[in-house]
Amino acid sequence: MRIVRDIFLVVVGIVLFLSNIFLVFPFFGMSTLGSEVTARGVAVAKQCRFSGPVTETRSPEREFMTGWWWICDARVRWDDGRVEMREIVYSQLTDADIGREVEVVAREEIASRAGATRSVVYRADFEPKPVWAGVAMVVVSVVGLFVGFPGAYRLVRRIQGKSPELPKT
Repeated sequence: MRIVRDIFLVVVGIVLFLSNIFLVFPFFGMSTLGSEVTARGVAVAKQCRFSGPVTETRSPEREFMTGWWWICDARVRWDDGRVEMREIVYSQLTDADIGREVEVVAREEIASRAGATRSVVYRADFEPKPVWAGVAMVVVSVVGLFVGFPGAYRLVRRIQGKSPELPKT
């Protein structure tokens, strides 16, 4: 039964570490850091859904998002007169915004390592928070290390045929 506990601890530690990439970065808006605002407008959410932990978006790119987010279909009226239906992700709009006008901006974000960009809609008052993202990453990583390391240590010791107990300090 202890081996099951150790495997579980390792998996939880890895999940916590990976959550930095898939949850902390988007939550604090790190993909928008340094991105250009390409359009301004007003969005009115028509319907919203709360999704997670893995959700396929209905955007043309059919991306997968990780985390628990509000995803809203909204009618966006851009300042240049264009009107379009957009899927707004990362909880930028929620069910509380259904039927309300919310000022939004479109930002060009890097979508792949090849340098392709995509246009993502954010609330006009949303700004990335790199300091808080850094703090959250350190905290989540340390928790992941403290959870996963003891299990990994005991598993390696068990595989080596040694006593799986942690050394006394």
